[in-house]
Amino acid sequence: MSLTTQAGDNVTKNRNKYVGGSDIPTILGINKYKTKYELAQEKLGITKSEFKGNEYTEYGNIMEPQIRDYINAVEMMSFKEQTKKDDQLGIRSNTDGFDAGASVILEIKTHGKTPTMEAYKVQMQLYMYQFDVDVGWLALYERPKDFDAEFDNQHLKIQTVKRDDDYINKILAAVKEFWEACDYLRNNPGASEHDFNNFIKGDEIVATSTAELQVKTLKFEPAKVEFNYKELEAILEENLKKYNGLTFTEDDVAECKKTIAELRKGKKAVDSYRLDTKKKLTKSVTDFENQCKQLNKKFDEVLTPLVEQSDQFEEKRKDEKRVEIQAVIDQLVEDEELNEKYAAELVIEDSYLNKGKAMKAINEELSLKAQSLGFKQAKYLADEENIVNTVKLANAEYKINLTESAYVRLLEFKEVGDIKRQILDDSHTEVEKQLEKQKKEVEVKEVVAEIVTPVQAPEEDEPTYFEVYKVTGTESQLEALESFMKHEQIEFEIEEEK
Repeated sequence: MSLTTQAGDNVTKNRNKYVGGSDIPTILGINKYKTKYELAQEKLGITKSEFKGNEYTEYGNIMEPQIRDYINAVEMMSFKEQTKKDDQLGIRSNTDGFDAGASVILEIKTHGKTPTMEAYKVQMQLYMYQFDVDVGWLALYERPKDFDAEFDNQHLKIQTVKRDDDYINKILAAVKEFWEACDYLRNNPGASEHDFNNFIKGDEIVATSTAELQVKTLKFEPAKVEFNYKELEAILEENLKKYNGLTFTEDDVAECKKTIAELRKGKKAVDSYRLDTKKKLTKSVTDFENQCKQLNKKFDEVLTPLVEQSDQFEEKRKDEKRVEIQAVIDQLVEDEELNEKYAAELVIEDSYLNKGKAMKAINEELSLKAQSLGFKQAKYLADEENIVNTVKLANAEYKINLTESAYVRLLEFKEVGDIKRQILDDSHTEVEKQLEKQKKEVEVKEVVAEIVTPVQAPEEDEPTYFEVYKVTGTESQLEALESFMKHEQIEFEIEEEK
């Protein structure tokens, strides 16, 4: 087994000689995009791989070194790309990082919303075997929708994957079996996928008990029927000629019906023969299906109650872990003094309830998020105070009455600087309104002064009278009238319209 620094050629050359980490999911049958038969054809050169990469793989190539450098810096590791290969077993592992001092491998995956965890972990089992380590780090970087290539540690999660020797033995056995099947395909290049799969497993089902249960096909004969088709076809074509192009009149209705009946009788005979023969041919298939269903029923009779128990245990485990996580969240809310708005962002993710998710890792993730929320809350409160003080200063300076809450609400949509500029603009607008109002009042007073003729003040015993007027005029005219009546000490009141 040799160790080399990973390079382009070392990864891409001699693919037909080795099974790599990306091939393992296919060999184990968990790759929905490629079958073992297709992979074998590629290894043997019968077909060429059509996949040349896409925007997802290109993005992964761009982000991989950034992610590795970040992990090395933050976690104080020394991960470097490495490759190990085994010519005897025909396996090769190109790991994204190997720290020989810490005996840890690193696998980096950029992914969408739902990472294919099972495929990632089986790759890592092969790598841990070849690098002879007991633990690996799986770095999961969620790919942003816009494929932003600037690294953001908020998108990164690291999971620890432990070595599983039982699973490794299963992988190695499957690889050995795959290469043997490739030899079979090399010697039988015309073999179908069905033949290829039969060679690998012989249609077997492996049981989980110590006694291995196998279902094997003892006899398989495709349905085949031979009958005197050519003879019947010739006779039928000859006999049907006499009916071809027949015409009847109303007087020949009975003869017409008789002819139709004869033709239908012949057609029914052929159709009945087809249905009867098909029933006989499919009887063995029906019996086979019923037998398999009966075997499955026996499994289900035992499996169903066990699955129910397992589900109950799993729900209980999740409930207990949920309570434990909630206690961590409550403590973090208290420590960071988060208000209700920001505390609501600390939630229990579904992934936290998985068995493989350790409380230590959960605690670290939640702590980082709580600290970030604490910073966001502190900034919001500082911004809020800044806006409130700006409104108060504007009200005092310009003698206006702007509402503080209206501008605080804008923090959800705008930056502080933009809001402060809006406050200044609104202040100027309000001042202009007041000046305009004062200008109108002055103009009204001037008009009143011009049109009002001094009236002699009423004598002390002069009687007063009550009159009802309905007045129509512009706003300025009505204001002038009110000013006149006030000036002349005439009592009046304005009735609201009903």
